[in-house]
Amino acid sequence: MKDNSDKIIAEKILQFITSLSDKKVLEIGCGNGRITSFLADKTKKLIAIEPDFKKIKEAKDNISGVTFQIGSGEKLAFANASFDLVIFTLSLHHQDSEAALAEAFRVLTEEGEILIIEPTIEGEVQRAFSLVSSENQELINAQDAVKNSGLKTQNYEMFNAAWSFDGKGDLCQSIFDFYNEPFDDQIAAEIINLIGTKAENESIELSDELVIQFLKKKT
Repeated sequence: MKDNSDKIIAEKILQFITSLSDKKVLEIGCGNGRITSFLADKTKKLIAIEPDFKKIKEAKDNISGVTFQIGSGEKLAFANASFDLVIFTLSLHHQDSEAALAEAFRVLTEEGEILIIEPTIEGEVQRAFSLVSSENQELINAQDAVKNSGLKTQNYEMFNAAWSFDGKGDLCQSIFDFYNEPFDDQIAAEIINLIGTKAENESIELSDELVIQFLKKKT
């Protein structure tokens, strides 16, 4: 499996935020630093949090210039008005979205901004992966939380990345491995049926549909 979304997401962030060099930035849900690494040398200060200890340790071991901390977006260990920019990198739907947005709002400066990147439920990747472990309701809840947050949408864009697999066997096994689930022949057959004629290709590419939202406090 090859996922090119990290670089594409980082490039999209840099398109939306033209200058990070003067900003103190908080990344919520950094994982192992897969996107953080592209931003590490672009900001005035970058703090990245993640609740998974193993992932934070991996990020610390491989990325310099970033302060990595164990933490959850639902309860941020930072003072009010601490950051110029808060970024949710594919993480808003993995937590209580309303609580996380309220906390992000709290730690923002008055002119601060929030950037959210989330997958949509319509993309090929999400539809295939949801057959093993569906996050569709969580994704819907996250978008509802954004609408009800009281934040002003400055910019909004849908874009695509791609995940590549070495045939249908790699595709199915990779999805089960992603969720640490045992292989299930029936679900694998549903995945193959979903992607249709692509299943016959030696190399299978699925589109990952993503949305980026740039939000500010309403004045």
